[in-house]
Amino acid sequence: GSATASRGGAAEVAIADAASLGKLAQKALTEGSWTEDQWQSFAARAAELAPDMSIPEAGKLAAAFSTVRLVDFDLFTRLSARTLAHLRADPPAELTPLDLRRLALAFGRARAF
Repeated sequence: GSATASRGGAAEVAIADAASLGKLAQKALTEGSWTEDQWQSFAARAAELAPDMSIPEAGKLAAAFSTVRLVDFDLFTRLSARTLAHLRADPPAELTPLDLRRLALAFGRARAF
């Protein structure tokens, strides 16, 4: 049942890399069956992974969290710090219009700042 899937999902979240976490978040959004506690576990894992995320990964996760109205100031601070680090790099990271739009909408929707 869904309890078994939830336990399996929690185990997957705990070991997921950023790309896998993004896929799990998209799946959870599609299914719509995840609880706030489960989304908090996603957020905790995303915060752990934030220092090494790419801009597209950060944008996808920020979009997922803002869609479920998860407001986690620490997480959004870490995602924004990672994005700024990419932009300050020499040379700066590639930032597509889609990435920029996704980040701007996610941060606005989440009202994290």
